[in-house]
Amino acid sequence: MHLTMIGGLSNYGKAIAHLSASPSSGVNPELKLAIPGNHDVSLDPKWWSDNLLEGEDDDPEESEKARELFQNSEIKWLEEGTHTFILRDGRSFTICARPSTPEFNGYAFSYGEEEDRFNIGKKAVPTEGVDLFLTHGPPKMMNTPDREGLLERYTLDQERDGKHCGCEKLWRAVERVKPLVHCFGHIHEGHGAQMVRWQEGKATVLQDVKVGNDEGARGEKRDDALLVNAAISRGHGQEGLNMAWVVELGLSENKTPERVLRVEGAGTV
Repeated sequence: MHLTMIGGLSNYGKAIAHLSASPSSGVNPELKLAIPGNHDVSLDPKWWSDNLLEGEDDDPEESEKARELFQNSEIKWLEEGTHTFILRDGRSFTICARPSTPEFNGYAFSYGEEEDRFNIGKKAVPTEGVDLFLTHGPPKMMNTPDREGLLERYTLDQERDGKHCGCEKLWRAVERVKPLVHCFGHIHEGHGAQMVRWQEGKATVLQDVKVGNDEGARGEKRDDALLVNAAISRGHGQEGLNMAWVVELGLSENKTPERVLRVEGAGTV
């Protein structure tokens, strides 16, 4: 879910204005969180510095100016890492944000095929305490001898030709951390939601989430994780926009998220 098609201060301003506007659904969120994607090139300081062209109109300070736009808005810009938020009523949740995706056509926030930004080193996603996982790119599930067929049922990282374009290293982190919700985008054709169930620490069941009724999809504490591809733009060559997902997440008395209550919002406009 990149914020722009190719960066630019005016485009970031439009994205901020759009995110700041009151939604037609009547929902007035207390927090509005955002991370960049691979198209938001000037929000990646290293990419911007490495790709400046002499004699062109590129502003060496655009990366810093773009970040200041978000800092001076009601949109909470999430740097790569783990963040804990305390709501006005005292309840809290912890979210891990990762904008990076596997290298693709030289775009920003990229990492190499052999690099593991999620499980190794000081920047590894912590195993404990992460309730929500927010990444730009999707994970890619992996088949093993004791759970054949999971990858074939997994659709959230598939391009129009059916190719899986997610990251296996990211999936290892999801399986290790077991967040209640993992939200991502990047692969537009993969828009949708699926519920994964854990058994003995591994994914064993994958269920498509259907919406449009009062029940929606329910998760039981840490036995389930909701995976949501929330890409707004439709697949390449397709007109229209995907509708936004609405996920209700109950917060228990001990101030931590307990279960997914309802998911609604599939469709296009």
